[in-house]
Amino acid sequence: MQRKIRYTTQIIETLFYNLNFITTFFQALKDYNEAIRLEKESCAQYYYERALVYYDLEKYEAAIADFGSALNTAGGEGGKISPAQTYNAQFYRGIAYRKQDLLNESIGCLNACITIDAGKSEGHNHLGLSHAQQGKYERAKECFTAALEAHKKKADQAGGSSSSSSGGAGGASAALNLNVGGKSGGENEAVEDAPNVISSKYLNNRGLANYHMQQFGLAVEDFSAAVLEYD
Repeated sequence: MQRKIRYTTQIIETLFYNLNFITTFFQALKDYNEAIRLEKESCAQYYYERALVYYDLEKYEAAIADFGSALNTAGGEGGKISPAQTYNAQFYRGIAYRKQDLLNESIGCLNACITIDAGKSEGHNHLGLSHAQQGKYERAKECFTAALEAHKKKADQAGGSSSSSSGGAGGASAALNLNVGGKSGGENEAVEDAPNVISSKYLNNRGLANYHMQQFGLAVEDFSAAVLEYD
């Protein structure tokens, strides 16, 4: 009986936490709506931040629209989004497009990310995921390789090995499904996992691309390297 009460209490606490979490998001939307209404000529920043809220709520169509407005609004003094936010707007808009199966649009946004900063490994990784969803596994493999190279270069610049910090998106892999990342918001490109988890993810994704191209020997090599890197 005590165990049942304890579990019930945990469930109630979780529900209250989730309700507060969702309430906070909707309050944020209300505030951003009012800010955009009041400052129509200088609201690129508000569009960008509201887009992140929509993204977290998985309202991807609305997020895409607001990221687009943030990118296209000239804004007044202090109204423009920063270069880092410009990258993030393209990055998350690219992922949102992929979640709606708009793969050409997704690839366009993620290519724009790489044009802005080719040194961010997650841009290459997510571009590979979008190509893979199109069934273009050779192109996806090239992107995953580029992600590994960018990650290693950043680690080397930091004075470490390929297992040094690079930053990337987290996400659990499933059998024969590519490893997809998540979002952290703010100025960061994506959730920062442990460096070995990042490189392991990219190796796993490249292994799956090889698998789908029936390059089984190369797939086994990448999967084995991913396991060693993860350990």
